[in-house]
Amino acid sequence: MGRRANGHLVDGIGVSLRPPYDSRMTDNVTAHGRPESGVDARLSAIVNIAADAIIAIDSSQYITLFNSGAEKIFGYSADEVIGQPLQILLPEGVRRRHAEHIRDFAASETSARRMGERSAISGRRKSGEIFPAEASISKAMVDGEWMFTVILRDATEHKRTEAALQFLAEAGKDLNRSLDFDETVERAAHAAVPVLADCCVIDILNEDGQLTSFSVAASSPDEEARLRAERVSRTLRPGISQLQRVARERTAPLVLPSLATADLVHAGVDPAAVRSMTDVPVRSLMMFPLELRSHVNGLMTLLITHSERRYDDSYVVLARELAARIAHAIDNAQLYQKSRQAVAVRDEVVAIVSHDLRNPLSVVKMCASTLSVEPLPDAATVTDLARTMHQSAEWMHTIIQDLLDVAHLESGRLTLRHERASTADVIEKVVELHAPLAEERDLVLTSDVPPDVPSISMDIGRIGQVLANLIGNALKFTEPGGSITVSAGVRDDNRVVVSVSDTGRGISADDLPRLFDRFWQASRGDLKRGTGLGLAIAKGIVEAHDGRIWVESTEGKGATFSFSLPVA
Repeated sequence: MGRRANGHLVDGIGVSLRPPYDSRMTDNVTAHGRPESGVDARLSAIVNIAADAIIAIDSSQYITLFNSGAEKIFGYSADEVIGQPLQILLPEGVRRRHAEHIRDFAASETSARRMGERSAISGRRKSGEIFPAEASISKAMVDGEWMFTVILRDATEHKRTEAALQFLAEAGKDLNRSLDFDETVERAAHAAVPVLADCCVIDILNEDGQLTSFSVAASSPDEEARLRAERVSRTLRPGISQLQRVARERTAPLVLPSLATADLVHAGVDPAAVRSMTDVPVRSLMMFPLELRSHVNGLMTLLITHSERRYDDSYVVLARELAARIAHAIDNAQLYQKSRQAVAVRDEVVAIVSHDLRNPLSVVKMCASTLSVEPLPDAATVTDLARTMHQSAEWMHTIIQDLLDVAHLESGRLTLRHERASTADVIEKVVELHAPLAEERDLVLTSDVPPDVPSISMDIGRIGQVLANLIGNALKFTEPGGSITVSAGVRDDNRVVVSVSDTGRGISADDLPRLFDRFWQASRGDLKRGTGLGLAIAKGIVEAHDGRIWVESTEGKGATFSFSLPVA
């Protein structure tokens, strides 16, 4: 039975009904057997079905009303709390202070305080869980006694949403502090720790899905060091590699509440591969593709390693929003990096072109100046001057053509006219063309092409250009008295391999990785001449033929440039 308030029994659903009853209404009977008028029944029903908690207390702060909304929020039934002190619904640390607030409110002239006017409050569920709440309170004098009504709302979701928005705002602000690519990737990993994860790994992938760079963050320095060591060594365990593959193929979040066999099988992951996937003990895991404009350029891996949390759907929304912000930040950093590279290339092109064109232009200017002086030189000198001007013009034409070829390769507009052609014939023609230059430099230029080398489907002019670039490069960097050999053969994968070998100075190990970069030239004193585009153009043309080009060299022992093309 409920506690008596002012001599009236409080009914089971917590609505205190007082006489006299309206005789014009149809009487109902309460759960306790008391008659209830139609008006009171309607009021009781409205109060009881309200989603918010509606709680009434008397002047002694004992509960007299407890609707179904309060039952759902606090976990108590009305029968359990009616007649009990309000303190059972409050955290222990605030009970005395809260009682004083109610007494002060009773003594004040204010009849009601709306939600938001009070300082932050908390409630205590039957389970002992403390939760944030918002509440309004009003008072009314009934039979000479103050009665208080509290309308309370569980603010757990509101606070969680507020905290999530605050977290995302701060993460976005931090991610946008810099456009430096490496710094942005590093900030991206730290954005998730510790709110969303004990550890976070950001992997940046190239178009082939290969790892190009990464960042690691963890709440434990030891865990961060171990994860970073794994990424540095690139010896990723089979399990983590398979998880990354599954995440990329899904282009959707991969959520593993645990690494139990059932969870792994459900996600399409081989449990055996995950057994020893990392030195860091993983309890729960999520992977989010960093996707922008339908292109996945990375993965965000969130790990629970030591806390008691487990990933479920409640984490997915927030993690997805963070992944979207990271994807945008990384994309902005990549675009900024590309724009800076483009500006640097532009400046380099301007410097190279202005430098390389200045020499032939100076020659033309000098020859023209000589021809403009009266009287004219003799016929032989005029012919020599004209020939020099023509060679200078050809030199400038080559520089301009190289720049156009690079532009076409970069934009994908390089035109190829494929036809079946004899490999031996193409090589012989290019060798014959360069024979006079080799003889002039006291070099031996030969070809070694077996007659049975298969034909190739190629653009004859472009492949001739590749050979000319490679032979010209060998002529430039081979000392007088040396030799250059052009050879060809067939590999097991049904590809023709053409090689240009020289006995020159060779190439240092430091220079090898950059040989096919645009505008880059090894520093070799007075031998440095041209745009530095020859090998880059050769690489582009070969790859446009579905081929591959490479170099083998030991410093001081010559170099061999080779390219392979499919047999026709």
